[in-house]
Amino acid sequence: MKEVAMANREVLPKEALSPVWPHYTDILVERAEGIYLYSGDGRRYIDFTCAAAVATIQALREEGLVENSARQGAFLLERLRELQARHPCIGDVRGLGLMVATEFSAADGAPDKPTAKAVLHACLERGLLLLTCGPYDNTIRWIPPLIVTREHLEEALRIFEESLQEVAP
Repeated sequence: MKEVAMANREVLPKEALSPVWPHYTDILVERAEGIYLYSGDGRRYIDFTCAAAVATIQALREEGLVENSARQGAFLLERLRELQARHPCIGDVRGLGLMVATEFSAADGAPDKPTAKAVLHACLERGLLLLTCGPYDNTIRWIPPLIVTREHLEEALRIFEESLQEVAP
């Protein structure tokens, strides 16, 4: 069985990569200028996908982006739950890290798409771009970038609260 040495020095059976790379791939080798895909006949192919993946993992580790996501996500959830306590139109707030949902519900618990859309448009008018999602399109999805700061979130939450007060006081 042929093996493929990955950039992180793990060795995998070649068959593990067959859905992604051609069967003639013999070995991946990390070089200073990037990662190259070598074939059995001596041809060299630059594999930008692997280089991008390695660079992304390095950035995640070196810049502490996973830790930032957990820290800022907890702050975002906490503040959105405070808004939920003051605005009964918010039926649920949930999420993990920086992927957070604010679900809008009517007084009887039914999905409230019109309020979600009205809040979304009020936010957009103030410069905050959010998206709705879910089977009833009544949930506003928060997915800020991993580099988001507390100050960015505070500004976004200020705009969101102003929009809530305008639409559902």
